[in-house]
Amino acid sequence: MADSRWLAMLARCGLLRGSFIPPEELGNLRLISRERQKLVGMLASEKNRLHEVLTDGGIRLSVVVSDIHGQAARHMIV
Repeated sequence: MADSRWLAMLARCGLLRGSFIPPEELGNLRLISRERQKLVGMLASEKNRLHEVLTDGGIRLSVVVSDIHGQAARHMIV
């Protein structure tokens, strides 16, 4: 049975509910939240990439500092 026929049959029987469409303000908050999650993920990826580049270059900051992404480590890199 084609999807369209199946959906039509469900609609005739009253078995379909309407979709939830959030208010504009909630939609905007969701958009901001998704963008923030994406940026946090990108930041983590870049930190990992920096750590890998430094390690490949023979620079092991983890021996010198406890937090390789902390302020002291950043000052050593710059």
